[in-house]
Amino acid sequence: MRSPRKASIAIPLLAAALATGAPAGAHAAVVAATVRTVAAPTTTIYYEPETRAAFEGQLRGHEIREAEFNKVAEHIHLLLNDGHRVYVAYPGHEQPVLQARLLAAGVPVLIERPVTPASTHHTIRYVVAGVLVILLIALGVLLILRRRRLSGLDPGEGSGAPAEAGQAGGAAAGGAVGGPETE
Repeated sequence: MRSPRKASIAIPLLAAALATGAPAGAHAAVVAATVRTVAAPTTTIYYEPETRAAFEGQLRGHEIREAEFNKVAEHIHLLLNDGHRVYVAYPGHEQPVLQARLLAAGVPVLIERPVTPASTHHTIRYVVAGVLVILLIALGVLLILRRRRLSGLDPGEGSGAPAEAGQAGGAAAGGAVGGPETE
């Protein structure tokens, strides 16, 4: 079964190569391939499946030019010196051991990371926060304008209840407020 390769960003493991004490040629190969972006290919590249025993023999025979770990599928994509592309399945817990063995053999090792679109989560969060702030400011302005409009009215006008005839003059008309009229 064939395994098509997808666009990815591959990151080399220079620190791992230095830590494992790989030969000097391996360091140069890893440094030369610092960070590469694999664009969407115009033609699909297929990797042929290969057994673990064949992989071990190629590793011992220094027939591997480049190795790339696909952690999601748990495959190692191998580019051989003769130009063939093969993949080998591996258990996920063996990835560090296989990586160290490949680096010790002088093979540049890359880890495939899928290209992810930029996250819009934070952008949406800030837009929603901005809209809420604008709505709160508009609500505050409307409440202030309403309060000012209502405070400018006479007490009897704003309530909507008709004024009583006995209290129409009030204290300013000379009558006692609330008491019987005596004269």
